[in-house]
Amino acid sequence: MDKYSRRTKERFLCRAQKMAEVMERRKLQVEIYANAQEAVERILSLIPENETVACKESRTLREWGLTEKLREGEYQYIEQTREASIEERCRQLEQMSQSNVYITEVHAISVDGTFVLTEKTGSRIAAMTFGADRVIVIAGINKLCRNEKAAVRCARKTAGLDSNYLLSVRGCMIPGRIRVVLVAEYLRD
Repeated sequence: MDKYSRRTKERFLCRAQKMAEVMERRKLQVEIYANAQEAVERILSLIPENETVACKESRTLREWGLTEKLREGEYQYIEQTREASIEERCRQLEQMSQSNVYITEVHAISVDGTFVLTEKTGSRIAAMTFGADRVIVIAGINKLCRNEKAAVRCARKTAGLDSNYLLSVRGCMIPGRIRVVLVAEYLRD
């Protein structure tokens, strides 16, 4: 779904470039794409065959075809299944947090480059802060907020009341471990 005008996208791309400069000083890698198809192709090119790849269930990533391509590709794809028992889901979440590559989208990102997400189980937070070898974070045009406070408010509103954790990420200790993919398209909540 793309509901933004060309001018709005151009403004986003300009802001995204400024955000990228700030984020790169904080040891985050940043890539900017005009559309989801370009972003998906790039994300897949970043993942070597036979790597363990995980991503949290996401309607956007499903609609983009990314989860299907990961499932069908030459990867060891880990996904959480809702039908599994509590014990099995906990095992899946642990495996996801220890994957070679972890892909997630964020609930909000501020123009100063801080991205925010909320979480019920904490699995994304574990993967992003410590577990996964490499993390790919995706943010779309509709996730952009004027500052960190607005981003936190947006993330809480997006996630609803059942979230137990809130994470604001401003940088990374290990250069290049976290790659932020900014896309000039709408990302569903």
